[in-house]
Amino acid sequence: MTRRFVVVTLLLLALSASSAFADNVSGKMTVVQTNSNGMRFFFGPQKLSLFTTSAEHRELLLGAFLRKANVDAAYTKIACPGGITGTCGTVTFVSVDVTAIP
Repeated sequence: MTRRFVVVTLLLLALSASSAFADNVSGKMTVVQTNSNGMRFFFGPQKLSLFTTSAEHRELLLGAFLRKANVDAAYTKIACPGGITGTCGTVTFVSVDVTAIP
């Protein structure tokens, strides 16, 4: 229990620190795509495409997508690559409910 408290506290501190420099999103992903920019995770209602090359972020986001879990993610805005519309960003932080990922 103490370890979980410490992990959650550290994650909240990291999110607070990253939110000063990044935007954030909370919701479910509707599409996942692999391309030359890494992996793209699309949040439909927000018209947001997030990219990541980080193995840890990719693993968490894929697990959340497959289980249709809610995700909280912080990201830094970037210009959308060829043909992608809406808002695009690079993932800086990911949080997924532990009950959704075994």
